[in-house]
Amino acid sequence: MSSQRIHQDLVAEHGFEGKYWSVNRFVRSLRKQHELPFRRMEVEPGEELQVDFGTGAKIRNADGTYRRTHVFRCVLSQSRKGYSEAVYKDDPTVFFDARPRDGLPYASPVQVFLECSAGDKREQETAQQVMDRILGELNG
Repeated sequence: MSSQRIHQDLVAEHGFEGKYWSVNRFVRSLRKQHELPFRRMEVEPGEELQVDFGTGAKIRNADGTYRRTHVFRCVLSQSRKGYSEAVYKDDPTVFFDARPRDGLPYASPVQVFLECSAGDKREQETAQQVMDRILGELNG
């Protein structure tokens, strides 16, 4: 219903003596108070993980040149615990591979998750689907 119609009804049915612009300002103030929809999603601990891969900040090398980093970020949905890592290689699959880090063997959190899911066939299939889904999202 328009502000003009509300003003006309107030005048005709209730003897309102105020100006149209007063009603118009009041109606506009009501329209600004719309709350955005909010849907809470409940998940069990360790059941859901949000993964992002993107371009990070440039890092200055010892020789004065700059090199772009690429950042992997994952956050557990239930606890909101997060993990971030920056690498120079623009390849999201690097986060699924074991590789040396500071001279020591290192496995990424995603790889550890996949290896821990080496239970029955259903768990293995789920782990593979997770990896395929993440790689699909990251590779666009």
